Amino acid sequence: QRETGSKFRAPLRNIDDWYLLRDSTGRLNTMIICDSHLRPEGYVAEGRALVKIPTDRTNALCMHRFVMDDVKASVRISYPRALLKEWKRFEDRARELFEAHRVR
Repeated sequence: QRETGSKFRAPLRNIDDWYLLRDSTGRLNTMIICDSHLRPEGYVAEGRALVKIPTDRTNALCMHRFVMDDVKASVRISYPRALLKEWKRFEDRARELFEAHRVR
């Protein structure tokens, strides 16, 4: 209560982690919302493989949204939280795929 002024105190493991990226003008371009970092991952990245952690009964996920202003598109992708560090690669690849298959 002292930190937020709110009487409601949810356990931190139940509060999502938010990651925001803004452009040079301050406009929001990328938003990633993941299950709390205090929840079990469910997976671990080993090299190029994603391996299930047998003791984790849940899988922490991330929902990633970004805009492509030049084509007026909004993109949404999701992936296991264990792959969060790859967010930029996923976003860049989605842009590449869109551009490669775009009908003109």
